Amino acid sequence: MWKAWVGFNGSHSLGALFFGLMNIFLVVSYFPIYSESWLIHVINLLTLGFYFFLGKVYWFRIPFRGIAISTFCFILAWVLLLLK
Repeated sequence: MWKAWVGFNGSHSLGALFFGLMNIFLVVSYFPIYSESWLIHVINLLTLGFYFFLGKVYWFRIPFRGIAISTFCFILAWVLLLLK
């Protein structure tokens, strides 16, 4: 059971780090493509929505608040890009 717990936490942590780092890389290196691609934004919001669900149902307050803040920031950024 302990190995499963450590593996679960490790995989989810790595997934969240990979998600964040890939978005940073795409914004820094390919901003024109990133800003125009609705598919990237939809995938980001679906991923964040899933993390938000997991955070609300299974995690404790601090990770959930972090996911809620990042979800809000992604939505705000997408709205600002649409309004440009």
